[in-house]
Amino acid sequence: MTVSAMANAIDRRPYVGARPFRDDESDRFFGRTEEAEALAERMLAAPLLILHGPSGAGRTSLLRAGARARVGARRAEMLPVGRLVSGFTFPTAALPPHNPYVLALLSSWAPQEPVARLAGLTLPDYLRRRVRRVAEAGRPFPVLAAVDQAEQLFDRPHGRESDREDLLTQLAEVAAELPQVRLLISVRDEFAGEFERVLGRRERFAVRPFGLAAAREAVVRPVEGTGRWFEDSAAEKLVADLAAPGETVEPALLQIICADLWEALPEDVEDITADVVSRHLDVDRSLASFAAAAVAEVAAAHEIPPGRLAAWLESTFAGEAGRTADLPAGARALTGMPVGVRRELERLHVLRVAVRTGADGPGAEGGTAARVGLQHDRLAVALQRAGIRPVSEPEPDPEQRLETAALALSRGELAMAERHGHEALRLSDDGDLRFRARAEAFLGNLAHARREPGRAEEHYRASARLFEAVQDTPAVARSLTAVGRTLLFQGRSAEALNGVRSAVDRVPGDLSLQVELGRTLWQLGHFEAARAVLTEVLSRDPNAPDALRARGELLADLGRAREALRDLDRVSRHPSPETRAARALALAGSGDHAAAAREAAAALADAPDSAPVLYYAARAETILAQAAGDPTVSAVQVAGDPVKRGAGPDGPDPARPDSARPESGPGTMGGPGTTGGPEASGASGGPGDRAGGGSDSGGGPDFRGGSGGTGATWGRAADLLRRALAATDPPLAPHQREAALRLVGR
Repeated sequence: MTVSAMANAIDRRPYVGARPFRDDESDRFFGRTEEAEALAERMLAAPLLILHGPSGAGRTSLLRAGARARVGARRAEMLPVGRLVSGFTFPTAALPPHNPYVLALLSSWAPQEPVARLAGLTLPDYLRRRVRRVAEAGRPFPVLAAVDQAEQLFDRPHGRESDREDLLTQLAEVAAELPQVRLLISVRDEFAGEFERVLGRRERFAVRPFGLAAAREAVVRPVEGTGRWFEDSAAEKLVADLAAPGETVEPALLQIICADLWEALPEDVEDITADVVSRHLDVDRSLASFAAAAVAEVAAAHEIPPGRLAAWLESTFAGEAGRTADLPAGARALTGMPVGVRRELERLHVLRVAVRTGADGPGAEGGTAARVGLQHDRLAVALQRAGIRPVSEPEPDPEQRLETAALALSRGELAMAERHGHEALRLSDDGDLRFRARAEAFLGNLAHARREPGRAEEHYRASARLFEAVQDTPAVARSLTAVGRTLLFQGRSAEALNGVRSAVDRVPGDLSLQVELGRTLWQLGHFEAARAVLTEVLSRDPNAPDALRARGELLADLGRAREALRDLDRVSRHPSPETRAARALALAGSGDHAAAAREAAAALADAPDSAPVLYYAARAETILAQAAGDPTVSAVQVAGDPVKRGAGPDGPDPARPDSARPESGPGTMGGPGTTGGPEASGASGGPGDRAGGGSDSGGGPDFRGGSGGTGATWGRAADLLRRALAATDPPLAPHQREAALRLVGR
């Protein structure tokens, strides 16, 4: 059995072993009474509290079984403890653009809410709604929202920096603007400074290993009521065996050793004496078994020979007591092993990372390095024992494999995710249709992440069939929506639309599916139909953020600048890069050129490889070029904005017979339906731009209005368009691709 499987076994033994305590296990949680009381009071008082400590010190257990149990539902509205890395298998192709950290956190805070609905929210959005519901129900304030294992924010590979910064900014907004909410961020020592870099200096609560008295209490008190008891000498012997220099005891290892002792005791033993402990517990052998199981689990997860991993651990950390390895500032991996191996060995309490004295963490002021060492010096002997014994493969567990795969995908470890995803499916029971449906959906997500729409379609279709067999209609609809999106990426327009419509027909009351239908219609060039669908959603929920965002982007794409801004200005202050770029286009079209340049620059900085961002930014740049008098921008290039003919800032005038209609098909620069018209020969800079209106000064890096005659601004726009055509993450919608190709002359 793996360490994780042993840790997650649900029982009422007095010791929990390797896993953290759960919320409902406060009756077994001892040794932290004073800390739990103090943390509960600080949680209720501090707008944002940082709970920090070394790995293995018991932050999660103190939060769940200690402080939260003392707060109680009568004193506050407690959300479930949140995580930043998600193991859910929802078909991600069916979701709108979103911040994965924010969605994972919201999904753990609100597990009963549909994921698609949460994908359209920010942390402030959700918590404001939660505060309103609490007030309306007359329940007590404050709302307590915790983020556990927040160091996972820094687990992702490069490329997620903008999402990371966005999450931190949202947390700061909650702390500053929602006085009814209390935030707690639980993080390892070496990353506390990273959070304060954005959030500012905050109240901290440090968690340290047990002292000797607390460790003895954690040994003795859990057995009360079991018919057994510890003599003082026995508890002292057990604690002394695990005490480190400085008279501290690691809570995680203490639980592991106590759990092993409990399992080894004969049934007739009631009085646990020092002699009983000596006869039935060998600490080194127990730690060796624990180390061997951890090595086997991590080796299997990463397809490393167990002997090689054990040898690396022994050569790097075993030998002299206290041997450590440097982890320089900003580094993630140790020499000789992938970063994922180190991370898993920390999670399983084999390794720990310690910040050097005076350091706030990697990336904090001073950028001080950390050191990696064994969780306990006694593990050095254990590793030597584990290294000379055969290390068996862990027992196969399909559920655990699928969770490992989903977490690997969320961290960007695609090869590991694929191995475990296929293994989960292979190991599953043929009759467990729901599990197999989830596994197929996960494999669809993996293919979607790899931009392999054909493979994604295959897995999503299989998922839909399996969910159909277990009569889970909402899940079928989600899988069919994902199928439709993958078909859209393959250029199979009619099939894509049919797939999404089929999903909507199955669950007509699901507004998030209606929004996806609107998006699909828009991307296929059915502009008025798309607008009608989104408007209907907003008539039923006027503040639906995903519908406001989709309709605002659609209107910006159509050149209806002022209408677009009315929607986009109601969207959260934390828009996606695509939404921000669409807003830049609308600002340019309304004549606010300086603001347009700033928004476009910010969107490009956050998502420099996103095709929609590049496309909208190019269109905004073209408007700026025309307004600046760049002679290389022809009137037809600017007039290519959709429904531009015969209209002012909000698109076509329906009273005019020559007004272009958005359903007329792709056009040039801005999209469909434009080949000239009354404004084509004027000085208008784009949809709604008055001649000479607005500012022609730009803002932001490499994105500003040019001065007349140089052609540099149009050159930047053309370059952005070429990059948009080449981008695949995500690709351009069909009508946008046609417009971009026409503009650059391909």
